[in-house]
Amino acid sequence: MFRAHLRLLAAFLVLGIVAASVVGMVYAWQNYLEPSFQARREILTLEKDPPKRIDVGKREFAQAMEKMRRGEVAAAHKQLSKLVKTYADSSAYSKSRQILGEVNMDRLLSNMRTPGKKDYKVKSGDSLNKIAAQEKTTVDYIIQVNDLQGIMLQKGDQMIVCELQFSLNVSLSGGTVTLLRKGKFFKEYTIRLVRGVRPADTKIESRAAFANDRPVSLGKVGYVGSEKWLSCGKGVTFRSYSIANRDDEDLPGIFLDEADMEELYTLLRYGTPVRVRK
Repeated sequence: MFRAHLRLLAAFLVLGIVAASVVGMVYAWQNYLEPSFQARREILTLEKDPPKRIDVGKREFAQAMEKMRRGEVAAAHKQLSKLVKTYADSSAYSKSRQILGEVNMDRLLSNMRTPGKKDYKVKSGDSLNKIAAQEKTTVDYIIQVNDLQGIMLQKGDQMIVCELQFSLNVSLSGGTVTLLRKGKFFKEYTIRLVRGVRPADTKIESRAAFANDRPVSLGKVGYVGSEKWLSCGKGVTFRSYSIANRDDEDLPGIFLDEADMEELYTLLRYGTPVRVRK
């Protein structure tokens, strides 16, 4: 009888040990092993299908466009400038550069009092050439921004002037001419054709306008709508694409749309730095 009780007690002890082991295993699984396996599964899932990157630039672009629609041009301009400077990897980057370039140009060529512009009162002995040289601008810019109908000035006339500190970066392989103002992006132009131009560091050495294949100067008949050329050293010349494929000519140069050449001709002074890269 004693032996039977002893065997029964031993059986209960074994069952207790087994039950304790099972409880211990369940506890260990729930509190240690399962979370570890779950974390590993999540890591493998993330490695296989990483989360989508948040495009902050796209959000900034949407906000800038909303400000533009509300007429808050200065605020939109500031936000687009920040986007172009900070979020080069954004899907909205290229569109932002395009719109920012147009806004920059509109503000500069309008009679709005934007940063950099100032009022100038014509003095005795002044001429457009003298004022342009003194204020580091161009005659074409003064005429356009002030909507002048001629080149004659009267003492006491009030006008807007603006120092034009630009440089050009040309990418032959990228097909772009980037206009920089004091080293910062201002506007980008598309190259229509490149012929006979190699990489170089140079500067604008001459500005010329042609009407009916003849040079024409500012204020003369034919100047408005004339073909504009910007010539640099080292064989770099900017021309209008409209003359690129004349039957009797094989002109070298960097060819841009006519409207783009007009803008650049209006803004770029003698000595403007030009960097041409492959």
